[in-house]
Amino acid sequence: MTDAISDCLAAHPRANLIQIPTIIHKLPRLSSRFGRELYVLRDDLTGFGLGGNKTRKVDFLLGDALAKRATTVATMKATSFSRNAAAGAAACGLDLHVVLPGRESDQNPLSQSVFNRWRARLHFEADGPEALADHLDSLVASLMGGPPGRR
Repeated sequence: MTDAISDCLAAHPRANLIQIPTIIHKLPRLSSRFGRELYVLRDDLTGFGLGGNKTRKVDFLLGDALAKRATTVATMKATSFSRNAAAGAAACGLDLHVVLPGRESDQNPLSQSVFNRWRARLHFEADGPEALADHLDSLVASLMGGPPGRR
């Protein structure tokens, strides 16, 4: 089954930001305590960005963007994905735009610091969370030089 998954993933471009396969460690002491073999997937050891499970997603999405010769990517919300996307985009030479809910003063300063470190361009949507997708659509359309359409 592992080979089938690897074959499937190999068909998709990657940005080669992370080290795969992800290391899996057996937890012998916990395993003996609970009478079952327990393992931990070490997403913190992927070797890129802020770590975590979102780094694989970023690696494939930015790989796809690079294969399509994109120069800019856009996402929304201040999440572990978007912060890792900021690091990944910078490493790949891509511009990143992030649409965030609220106003600049509403945002977590540490999250803003991460975005600023990787030169992500932040856009704020004060009309509520339901307006984020429309703002993202408008932003993408303006970046592409056309009217708003499908993301």
